[in-house]
Amino acid sequence: MKNTKLLTLIVALLAVILCFASCGTSNDPTDSAAPSEAPSVSDTTAQDAKTVNITVIVKDKDGKSTELKVETEKANLADALVEKGLVSGDDSEYGLYIKTVNGIRADYNEDKAYWAILDKDGNMLSTGASSTPVAEGDVFQFVYTPADAQ
Repeated sequence: MKNTKLLTLIVALLAVILCFASCGTSNDPTDSAAPSEAPSVSDTTAQDAKTVNITVIVKDKDGKSTELKVETEKANLADALVEKGLVSGDDSEYGLYIKTVNGIRADYNEDKAYWAILDKDGNMLSTGASSTPVAEGDVFQFVYTPADAQ
């Protein structure tokens, strides 16, 4: 009787081992029966982030232009330029209020001037830098603008 129980236990154990061995996933990527792995959140983020190259033209209060090339993986203009140390300012409910561009300060509260942000054709952007997406080849102009120039 002890042998029968032992034999039954061994057979059951072998059946479980065979089941796991036959039910395992294949390492062959061409095996269509193998379940596909969904990318993790970090994998998706790494795949979605792509590097873009943009051009930033800074026009100072004397009218001198400086062209800067920026390579970034950031999604919006403010984040791309803050990351590179090209702009700084104050965060607000509307996004970043840019006061300094390429080391040049324009603070409306201090000198009645601000940074106008234009597209490559010289048209004022309808969004702030924090809401402006960047794409490969974009050109942006930051123009020092005294309040009396309006």
